[in-house]
Amino acid sequence: MAARRGAVLLAMAIGGSALIATAVAAAAGGADAAAEPSVITQPWPDPVSALPVPQVRSVVAARQICDLPTMREASAADDDGGMVLAAGGGAALRAAVVSARADCIDLADPARIWVIADAARPVPSGWSPSDLVVPETPSIAGTRLRAEAAESLDHLHRALDAAGGGDIALTAGYTDQSGAADPGAAEHRTGLAVDVVACTSGDCGAGADIATTSQGAWLTQNAWQYGWITTMTGREAHLRYVGTEIARAVHDGGYSSLQQFFAVPAR
Repeated sequence: MAARRGAVLLAMAIGGSALIATAVAAAAGGADAAAEPSVITQPWPDPVSALPVPQVRSVVAARQICDLPTMREASAADDDGGMVLAAGGGAALRAAVVSARADCIDLADPARIWVIADAARPVPSGWSPSDLVVPETPSIAGTRLRAEAAESLDHLHRALDAAGGGDIALTAGYTDQSGAADPGAAEHRTGLAVDVVACTSGDCGAGADIATTSQGAWLTQNAWQYGWITTMTGREAHLRYVGTEIARAVHDGGYSSLQQFFAVPAR
């Protein structure tokens, strides 16, 4: 009896009702039973081969780009190029405008390089650029442009000459005539548009379709690098200055005009 009580107490110390039963059986069965204790097993969870990967969904906040400090600084300085860069580039600016997240980008402001001017959206009467200059590029009609556009055009002209693409001459730039017959007259009112013709042996614009000339081919391929959108209009090429960032986005996206770029419906 004393041996049995000792075995029970020992089992309780170890713990578990199953051990108590084993100890009691060992005491009752003698030395042989005690010498062969039962092995107690318990189920274990299956091994984990890999931890589950949480599913994280990226959500882009619909933030007004005009709230960005860099955008406010560039806007206060009337730095159009700086505003485009603050927006993240031309493509990012377009995305913000199209999704109504760019209240500070006014497509009707004639002072901005992104202004949309056409027959349905004329430049306000009485407005004129304050920084008109005469480019160094040869001109048939004493063409004037806004200073930024003129500087860019002169860079373009020098690059065309260096590439052996031939020479060009300007036939139209800024005009204060809102009722001109030229299809691009509204853009000419901004001081950001110019018409050019190809020159051959000193003869400029001799009726040849500029798209068939080396000058036209070069302009089509390269003018965007200097900030221009190019449209061939018979013997002339119509160039519209929008800055290098927007021009790159227009070119890369395959757009043909600012209206198409900013998803503004034709009227």
